[in-house]
Amino acid sequence: MLPIIDAHLHLWNTADFVPPWLPEAPSLLRTFTLDDWLASAGSSDGGWQLARAIYVEIDAAPEDRPRENRQILGRIRKGDSPLAGAVIAADLLARDVRGELAPWLGDPGLKGIRHVLHTPASPAGTCLK
Repeated sequence: MLPIIDAHLHLWNTADFVPPWLPEAPSLLRTFTLDDWLASAGSSDGGWQLARAIYVEIDAAPEDRPRENRQILGRIRKGDSPLAGAVIAADLLARDVRGELAPWLGDPGLKGIRHVLHTPASPAGTCLK
């Protein structure tokens, strides 16, 4: 079997916090855990199997981002899951984006930074700057 990395996995626990967009998507308004992913991660007759995943931030409210980062990067550091790394959120237009990211930049589980472009908080043309 060829092990495949799922390059875009979202997880959340509504008991911890609810991303601001989630109530507008009632079919998703529940907890999604790593166990849910593991139960649905399969294989193909072509000889591949989902083996690992990269967590991608869930567009949490800015005040919840540090908690999201601590939780997911801590889980990756423990090494007890198929999580191979994380892409965390940042407002790349913020005055102090370096300060916002500073606690996470040395973490070996950090694989990338994502500025969510498809929300009203991100002005039109942001990706063109």
